[in-house]
Amino acid sequence: MYVPIFQVVAVCVPGTMNQTQCVLIPRADTMFKDATRTAIVQLALLANQDFLQASLLDKANPARDEKLHVAMAKRLSEKAQWLALDIPDFNGAWKADLAIAVYHNQLGEMTKAFDVLMKIREDAPQSTEVWRLAVYNLVSMCNQARRFLPAEMSHSDRPTNDDLAIVRNFWEWFMRLPDGE
Repeated sequence: MYVPIFQVVAVCVPGTMNQTQCVLIPRADTMFKDATRTAIVQLALLANQDFLQASLLDKANPARDEKLHVAMAKRLSEKAQWLALDIPDFNGAWKADLAIAVYHNQLGEMTKAFDVLMKIREDAPQSTEVWRLAVYNLVSMCNQARRFLPAEMSHSDRPTNDDLAIVRNFWEWFMRLPDGE
């Protein structure tokens, strides 16, 4: 489903663990005008295309994971290119990391997704959209695990470092469970 939102298009697909994954794609008329940044954004769009194609495949289809890994490799290249600019574009790199966290989530690699989001939370300024999205996704992961977490743990839209450590430990434990548990 495509939903236009101001200067981006939101594409939402079913995710793992009963979650919906949304990707924001910039509208063509709002993109960078210089060739270097345009090429980086084009790489991001190609990664989004791979992600969307993978998301349409059944989770049991091995091509799904392959497509997600291809998308992730493109996003890692994108991130490296943002950071290699004369003045590194950390915001662009963090946006690539947000997508990488989504891809890890789609692959069922919840601990890896969590760690990528935590790195953004630690590094990005709190005033940025990428920081807010990282925290939003961390809260979502907290809410998914809520029924398994200690009752005294706070559940808010601003989890503490201690709360997040508990949630990460949960996901690490969960990922070690045999399939179907």
